[in-house]
Amino acid sequence: MIMKRRPALLVCLIACLCCLLVGGVIVLLLTRPWLYTAHVREISVLPTEEGDLLKVALFEHPPWSQRCDHSYSVNRKSRTIDLLSSYVIWEPFASLPGSSEETVPDFTILIPSERLTPGSYDVRHFKNDQWTVIGTLQQDDQGRLTWEPRDIRGKKRSRRLLKLPDER
Repeated sequence: MIMKRRPALLVCLIACLCCLLVGGVIVLLLTRPWLYTAHVREISVLPTEEGDLLKVALFEHPPWSQRCDHSYSVNRKSRTIDLLSSYVIWEPFASLPGSSEETVPDFTILIPSERLTPGSYDVRHFKNDQWTVIGTLQQDDQGRLTWEPRDIRGKKRSRRLLKLPDER
């Protein structure tokens, strides 16, 4: 009697494991954590004694990431500044002692004006599988920077600080 039940129990156990595996794959494909990008919190120009800096504050990196690396790339030929984000995934914050989503720090990229030549640069951010221009950075002959944000439709907005709503 026990021998007859064992194969059925084994088949049931294998079927349950397969369902869990298929469900996990579906969740991964729907959430696509490897395509996650950080959101820009604010962009501003910081005047310093050495020269102006473009300050890009980013927030909200995923709860499965232990480390978030932000950097930038200046292309003087195409006159673009690309904001780059990369994540080390599969390390949940809950596994780190004393950490939670509320204690995740903001990240800031500082771009010195010495890296730029006078003129205008399109500042781009990789989001939704494409590069999106989020504003224009102007540098005059004295090295002063002026930030001009763009709204969602790509139109230029006023020259004030770009603040995006907190989506948490």
